[in-house]
Amino acid sequence: RTLYSDYNQRAAATVEIIDDQVPSFADSQVLTTFNDIGNNQKYYSDIVVGDAQSFDKKGLHTFSVYATNFTGKLFAEGSLDLNGVTTGNWFEFSLAVNSNSINYTNFSGVEAYNFNGNIMWVRFRYEPDPANAGTIDKILYRS
Repeated sequence: RTLYSDYNQRAAATVEIIDDQVPSFADSQVLTTFNDIGNNQKYYSDIVVGDAQSFDKKGLHTFSVYATNFTGKLFAEGSLDLNGVTTGNWFEFSLAVNSNSINYTNFSGVEAYNFNGNIMWVRFRYEPDPANAGTIDKILYRS
């Protein structure tokens, strides 16, 4: 069976091999260290490489949050700077309807999220509520 043909009945097709028959699996990056950079109760993860550095045009980023009795807000931030430094130009991604943060109240368990963007660097920030008695244990990230 011919998929496409021109007026002269010549079949033509274009095949693009991206990776292999089955795309290779990319491991998630485990983020377990969060630092309060400015002593202002805003805790930042390590900076990880975004998809723009691997020439991935899809721009899909996924992450899972592991928390124990956590109350507060979580943000995902991106940067287009060539160097991934904490003092660079960072912006927040929209993670919920009309909000750049995910709000938790005494959350324990695991939740997964997605966001889109072709970015050079990614980091996560959380801001615990003053009444918070819990922790964000880790974030698994994959672009």
